Amino acid sequence: MNRSAEAPIAPAIVEQASHWLMLHWDGGLDESQRSAFEAWQAADTEHRRAWQRLEQLQGTLAAVPVSTAR
Repeated sequence: MNRSAEAPIAPAIVEQASHWLMLHWDGGLDESQRSAFEAWQAADTEHRRAWQRLEQLQGTLAAVPVSTAR
């Protein structure tokens, strides 16, 4: 299915992507986790789209000045 980049993503998929993001933030993935993450992304285009959206959000948040973020 070809979805617009702006289309909503199912909450369950967003939750899964968020879980992977937390694992990445928690010191990175070990080899087993990396394989599982790659398999998760490859399993569904919505998984990749959710991950890309989280990466975009992360980039946007990183650009916010610290004084503004407080």
